[in-house]
Amino acid sequence: MRWLEEHASIVQAATAVVQALTAIAIGMLTWRLVRSTARYTDITDQSLQLALQQFRLAEQQFERLWVPQLHVTLHADANGARLRVLNLSQVSVVITGVRIGTDEDDVVEPYRLDLAVAASKENDSNDITELIQRTITRHLRNNVWAGTLRLSATFDVAGIARPSNWTHYQIRMENGRLTEATRRLPPEVAARQVAEQ
Repeated sequence: MRWLEEHASIVQAATAVVQALTAIAIGMLTWRLVRSTARYTDITDQSLQLALQQFRLAEQQFERLWVPQLHVTLHADANGARLRVLNLSQVSVVITGVRIGTDEDDVVEPYRLDLAVAASKENDSNDITELIQRTITRHLRNNVWAGTLRLSATFDVAGIARPSNWTHYQIRMENGRLTEATRRLPPEVAARQVAEQ
């Protein structure tokens, strides 16, 4: 005990040195821990971004493989008008409806339609002249109408109704008969082509 009393200042200095070294060691370890945590956070963020990219790619691949790519055209002849649906995808599809509208107003009339189209095949619907006539009735003048008609087929994918792209036709309807049906480019495509010229 006497030795401690005689060397108290040395013991206190040694204790202070040990505390200082401990504080430095704790500071260095804390700094390394902060750097390791920051690096871990960056790696976790990068792996999350990579996982999101992989998910988006898988979703796009699913869309390409399993969501039908339909090409819808209107064919008119002496027997009436019908939709011709070409299924460009690898899966069969059942067309559940058709949407018909005109460029004169924003009203789009949905109609029920059942049409099965096998993968990579095309199929024609029944006569849809009556559906077209119902859509344009409010525009008829003396039983004649000429204008742009918009068509889109609807189909179900995994229980969700999805529409095909719109197709546009310049048509003329006289006395309940479709006398002219010429395909037109959609307005946004036509405007883009004019802008590119």
